[in-house]
Amino acid sequence: MADLNYTKGEWRIEHYPDSQIKIHSGFESICGLTYDGKVADEVEANAHLIAAAPDMYEALKDVQAGIDHWTLRKRIDLALARAEGKVGL
Repeated sequence: MADLNYTKGEWRIEHYPDSQIKIHSGFESICGLTYDGKVADEVEANAHLIAAAPDMYEALKDVQAGIDHWTLRKRIDLALARAEGKVGL
């Protein structure tokens, strides 16, 4: 399978006053989530997972390619930190 053709660049989360969270890369909108009766923590967690998707994909590609342990560990740590909302807000 060829590499995915997804929006490149760091995906970041932006909060809007109308109960929305949007994920952007540069000036391009990736997707939007609304609270719409959902628990705010759950929507926030979903947004962080979506925003971390490119990092997780690239880390898995590195595993597949056999990248050295140190580089791979740093990539995985970054992907998990973004998924957990600790980096890239």
